[in-house]
Amino acid sequence: MTTLRNHDVADMAQQAAEEIERLRAQINRLAPLAEAYEAIRTILGLLPGQAIGYGEDLAHRLRRQAEELRAQPVAKIEE
Repeated sequence: MTTLRNHDVADMAQQAAEEIERLRAQINRLAPLAEAYEAIRTILGLLPGQAIGYGEDLAHRLRRQAEELRAQPVAKIEE
């Protein structure tokens, strides 16, 4: 049996949330280039424009889950 501490799981969730936020920052830096590319592509009529949608905020969910796990007692997980 392996004991998995809530703190360890919370740390992993925190690291995942931070990585998502770093990637979002990188996307924000690259977004103007992508927008320019899309505009040129549309003007030239090479391909139709692409729809942009929004999904669930995974970083927010991970941070919330990390906070909840830190507030709970140690959990045991069987292998």
